[in-house]
Amino acid sequence: MWLRRYLDVANCITLFNLAVGFAAILSAISGMFVLSFALIIICGAIDHIDGFIARMLNPDDKPARAFGGTLDMISDLVAFSIAPSVALITLSSFSPIAIICGLFYVLCGSLRLVRFEIETASAPNIYAGLPTTYAAYVFALIGLSGPLICENSVWPSMAALILGIFQVSSFEVRKPSIIVTVGLMPLLGISLAVWRII
Repeated sequence: MWLRRYLDVANCITLFNLAVGFAAILSAISGMFVLSFALIIICGAIDHIDGFIARMLNPDDKPARAFGGTLDMISDLVAFSIAPSVALITLSSFSPIAIICGLFYVLCGSLRLVRFEIETASAPNIYAGLPTTYAAYVFALIGLSGPLICENSVWPSMAALILGIFQVSSFEVRKPSIIVTVGLMPLLGISLAVWRII
């Protein structure tokens, strides 16, 4: 079966991340915005874990890595572009400005992901433009930061607009350590989610 050829441990984790991103969308549609933002942040941590495992296990398996790269791009689009956009639009009760900014955010995220696939970075630890993962981190943290921000649709919409522009820009972003991406950022996000719940 062809799935056995491509679904190694890293790609299974990527597939799981896609499912978590889909859960974030469903949570936003259901009005569970705190859960949706928390799931987006969890997706960010998983995204770094599957990349680390892919580099550690069978890095020379070119078919599996090519399959995983494409699957990862689809997972990133769902978790870091579509999920935040759906959360923004539903949070603002489908206001026109939120719909426009949400669409813009998805389009910019899509362009950023494709660019990342076809271009080589100037340095191993440097990104050209803001990665979709970090854009989603920032947006989710804004969403979790408090009801005063989220009750006014203008601020999340402006955040989506600015983060979208940053994603398609050419300024260089230094890659943070795995301690930040897998440890500190998720911990901050989950802490804010718990604070919002209690």
